[in-house]
Amino acid sequence: MPDEWVAVLSRKVRLSLLDPDEEVLLAPGDWLWIAARRKHRVEWTLPDAATLWLAVFVREQDAEVTKTEVES
Repeated sequence: MPDEWVAVLSRKVRLSLLDPDEEVLLAPGDWLWIAARRKHRVEWTLPDAATLWLAVFVREQDAEVTKTEVES
């Protein structure tokens, strides 16, 4: 199960995360790193238009390769 990085590109979204319990409101330009296996869900988005966001899923071994490449 990969970690997840999400960034909001337009509109707003409110996420609910568990363990620890947390509620996060994200607006354009905001981002959040969600650890693998951490339960989360979308609680709310603005009702009058679609929210656009980018989600990138990163496995630990992929992150290590990227880190090594950047340091070289």
